[in-house]
Amino acid sequence: MAGDTRLARSSLLLTAGLLSVALAVGIAMAPGAGTVRAANAPVAIVKSLATEAARVNYPTYAADYQLFVGWLGQFFTFDEITDADVAAGKLAGYKLAILPNNAVMSAEEIAALEEFVAGGGKLLAVFSVSLRDPSLKLVGLQLGEMLGVRWVQWMSDPGFQQIEVVEPAPVLEGAPLTIPVGTGSSQIVEVLPNGRMLAVRASADGTMAMSNPAVIVESEAGIYIANHILSGTNLAFPETQQLLYTIIKHYAPDSVKQPFTPVELAVQQ
Repeated sequence: MAGDTRLARSSLLLTAGLLSVALAVGIAMAPGAGTVRAANAPVAIVKSLATEAARVNYPTYAADYQLFVGWLGQFFTFDEITDADVAAGKLAGYKLAILPNNAVMSAEEIAALEEFVAGGGKLLAVFSVSLRDPSLKLVGLQLGEMLGVRWVQWMSDPGFQQIEVVEPAPVLEGAPLTIPVGTGSSQIVEVLPNGRMLAVRASADGTMAMSNPAVIVESEAGIYIANHILSGTNLAFPETQQLLYTIIKHYAPDSVKQPFTPVELAVQQ
């Protein structure tokens, strides 16, 4: 009888343990369960719900984001998190955070990204990243000092036809030296002492822009790309895809799923 009682108690404890594990897994895997999310991949792409909601200012954000995520999944393992997750400290454990034109940023998100970089994480930040506060006020690149740049202005330059790499760096090893652009929309930035200009805006014949030409800047925080390189018209170019593949592979080599080959993208006109 005592043996039966011990057996019943052991079975009950085992069942309770399994139920606890099942519940924990269920919570961790449930959609929207950001409160218990842990880094499962080396790379996190951050979807800015605040930028997506600012449709008047950024009408193509959602479409550009989905196109890039589809491309990214061809080559890399990654987690998708939101700007709210970042503000809540959920970047811990990742090697690289990709900020795809995440223009609207809160002070809490900025502080969390600074903490992430201070802990050794890297950023791939694109175009209008951190340009506006939650009220949509244009405040300049709030991450600029960390990324090695100071924002000057936005410009749509029809003469900007290609990106020219002017400074070799390990992060661009294997990337094309010339990358065509489908749109000349770019943030004009001044390179700060902690930044290193790797590539510039150039005309079709390779002539470098005369004033503040930097379009790819490297810093201890990672890479800032001033052009809207993740727009569909730019991402469709094989050279653009190879550039992005090279940068992401450099910072998170263990996230690579397969070697690079260009992907034909269905770009909305």
